[in-house]
Amino acid sequence: MAQIVYSVVATGGVIVFRFPGMAEGSFTFSRSADGGNTWQELYSGETYQNELGEVVTPRFVDYGDGTAAPLSQNTSYLYQITDSSGTMTSPPITPASRLAIEGDLVTSILIRTLQAGVDGLTRPSNVNLPRILHAMPLNGEPRLPIITVNMDYGPASQEFPIGVGINASMTNTDVRTVQAERKYSITVLCLTVQEREFYRDAIIGILTVAAPEIFGAIWDDTSFRFQAYSSQNVGQQNSPGFYFTQVMVELQGSFNVATINNYGLIDQIDVYNNGDEVLDIS
Repeated sequence: MAQIVYSVVATGGVIVFRFPGMAEGSFTFSRSADGGNTWQELYSGETYQNELGEVVTPRFVDYGDGTAAPLSQNTSYLYQITDSSGTMTSPPITPASRLAIEGDLVTSILIRTLQAGVDGLTRPSNVNLPRILHAMPLNGEPRLPIITVNMDYGPASQEFPIGVGINASMTNTDVRTVQAERKYSITVLCLTVQEREFYRDAIIGILTVAAPEIFGAIWDDTSFRFQAYSSQNVGQQNSPGFYFTQVMVELQGSFNVATINNYGLIDQIDVYNNGDEVLDIS
């Protein structure tokens, strides 16, 4: 007889099923949202065989099939699979989950590393200390020089272990690691060529020294590359010209996603029968 093996996707609202032991021939798969009083057929079809003549284990993803929304995280669902050998009913399944998002701190690390390096520079007398911002001011004319840091691209995954299932062991925690690429534009706006050249070289120097040490400590298989471009902006009506340089920085390293659940975990079940039956669950 077919078995119902399932897992609730960590985002909630979606359940993934597979049905080992399915008999050859036709089968139906149904869902009940009211404790088994009424059933909605989700799928009806035929099994198929591989080149060895074995029945391939059917799989099904219920994302709220037949409704206008994902499965409710406040409802317990029952599922039935029926084939030529009989009918199997699942226990109640509640597709509930809670997600807590913690920001990718790479941008903050990069900004503070640059700020610390710039603050510690020995500057020529004709070079002023800049402010380092996450984005350009949108109102008014900023006081120059300033340095802005923006992620232009990424995180973009480079390698992802497709097919790896959640294996939370006995901790209810699973961490997925992806190799991701991040591309930043670090832009210097200033009023003199001397400031532009000084801070272009300073940014490259600071990151060349600090990036491998910092990101090499928290990532595996880290790479760091940069490219600089300099020019000037003149001829704007009612606005003075300025010089600028842009350092494009490419970082490649880990992007981690942790899944934490609060499901009950059983490590071992021991049953002893010496006159009295004892059931030890740990």
